[in-house]
Amino acid sequence: MHRFKYRDKTGWGMIFARLLIGHLYETWDPAHVDLIIANPPNPGRNHTTLVIEHAATYDTADDWPFDDTHNPAITKTTDTTQSAGKDLPGKQSAALEHGNALVLRHPDRIDGSRVIVYDDICTTGLQLNEVARRLREWGAVSVHGVVLARQPWSEGSN
Repeated sequence: MHRFKYRDKTGWGMIFARLLIGHLYETWDPAHVDLIIANPPNPGRNHTTLVIEHAATYDTADDWPFDDTHNPAITKTTDTTQSAGKDLPGKQSAALEHGNALVLRHPDRIDGSRVIVYDDICTTGLQLNEVARRLREWGAVSVHGVVLARQPWSEGSN
């Protein structure tokens, strides 16, 4: 995952997309999902949006409402602090900064929608909570997170 996220080994995006599609079919009913978005990365990065783009390609039956990665419903227009390696207050601050950097570009896709937010890795869930908070402020009726991996973390482990 580190090579995909930080070293542009983009071939992993296809594998992660297939895992996402498999999870969706095992866990969700397409009739109960209105939009699937990527947790917006910092500008110039595309690791989460690349997975959504590949997943939309592999969804040959068009069962799943993947967001348009070339014209996404929400974006992040400024770089924010990375939370990796931070203590709990640092992670909380980075998550809040991330949520506040999100920009709503297409209110019609969010308002009244049931949204799934995809992210590659989750440590504390703080960042996903901030994304969900913003989506609910913008009118989403429900927000669920789907992550590829869970990184163990405790206050002393940084």
